[in-house]
Amino acid sequence: VNKYKKRYSYKSSFTGNWINASGLEQNTPLFLKEKKDILRKASKAKNGNFFINGKSINIYENNNYGNWSIDPISKNLWPSENVFKPISFFPGDLRFPWELDRMHQLILFGQAWRCSKNIDWPKTGLIQIKQLMKQNKFEFGIHWRDGLQLAIRIFSMIGFVDLCHDFTDDFHKEITPIIALHAYSLSRQVSPQSEITNNHLIGELCALALSGIYLNNEKYFKESIKNLKIELERQIYNDGVPYEGSVPYIRFILDFLVLTEIAIKKSDFEDQPFLIKYIEKISSALSALVDSKGNVPPIGDGDDGRVMKFDDEPYLNVNETLLIASQLIQKPLSPCKSIYSFKNLVLGETKSYKKILNKINFLQDSGLIHLNYKNYDIWIDCGPTGLGKFGPGGHGHNDTTSLVFYFDGKAILHDPGWFSYFVNDFTRNQFRSTLSHNTISINNEEQAR
Repeated sequence: VNKYKKRYSYKSSFTGNWINASGLEQNTPLFLKEKKDILRKASKAKNGNFFINGKSINIYENNNYGNWSIDPISKNLWPSENVFKPISFFPGDLRFPWELDRMHQLILFGQAWRCSKNIDWPKTGLIQIKQLMKQNKFEFGIHWRDGLQLAIRIFSMIGFVDLCHDFTDDFHKEITPIIALHAYSLSRQVSPQSEITNNHLIGELCALALSGIYLNNEKYFKESIKNLKIELERQIYNDGVPYEGSVPYIRFILDFLVLTEIAIKKSDFEDQPFLIKYIEKISSALSALVDSKGNVPPIGDGDDGRVMKFDDEPYLNVNETLLIASQLIQKPLSPCKSIYSFKNLVLGETKSYKKILNKINFLQDSGLIHLNYKNYDIWIDCGPTGLGKFGPGGHGHNDTTSLVFYFDGKAILHDPGWFSYFVNDFTRNQFRSTLSHNTISINNEEQAR
């Protein structure tokens, strides 16, 4: 840690050049409109209040400094073992520490700084980062475990610094070594190629590329970009759908790619044409699956996670991401205008390209069908159960030939989506089972046994 403090104690030349909102003053119409809501949400996060896994928790409740490693339900501590060894036990649902690990509130603190110029907000973000890191020593404990969580935290931290680029030099000298330390740890925990952690690997490689830009580290950038190209070729069907068998994770992957593409364009690093190629393929597939309000059904797994959280857009509404992708590829992808702030804060209040929904969309390789007529939407999943040509997808359910039917954006024949990953295997498997989907069941046998 001390070595990184000496080596990276500076303000990055990239900071302030990434997100459109980073260049906005506090009296801009966008911030004047959002200011009250931003400050309200930032104040809750500053006081340790978070809404995770459908529950309100407060990490400062029994500890003034916050215990980020305690499970809020069981009140037990997560083990503090070395992250390169198997975890010995699970005291609760892994999604609680995962969500805390991602530190989405840093973006809120950055927005609060931009629209108020109150010095408490950059300081609060830095304090919470240090609190999380102090729970365990480097690469020990739950908060250093799992590359994807490190990747999202890197996006949150660099986004936070970008929004606070005009804060003090001392602030930058403290946070840049922390980001460098995370990039180093992530480089040691990158997931295997195209195994069950597949959306993990795409996110991890994007975070390393972003770290390379922020730290001006060509090795991080070139290595991750080279492997990202290989991985996208392995994972993405010709129709633009990832083979892992989850509709919600399509947007998750697309967010990683569009935010990385914007960072490259705003930097001195070499443009990567393959990124735009895959952004176009994946965003076109996602666009084919949305209803008139920009919603997608919860086919397959999801974890309610975002790469960077700028607003309260519902998890299954992908409209803002489609609007950003639409600007990048100059093609209409979204059926409605911007309702939340993600697109405007990232790209600015540019013209939106509105798309008229097709009556029939058939994504042949992944087997997904979307039928739209006025306020009626039907999705049929005729694809494999998350088993792609290069291995298991890991996030597909036993839902082949299942039907999902919405009227006016409301589910009539619903897909159950996901429950949880680690706490209750019985209920999780119920949600994934053939019997829980609107499809044929024979003798109660599972499609994938």
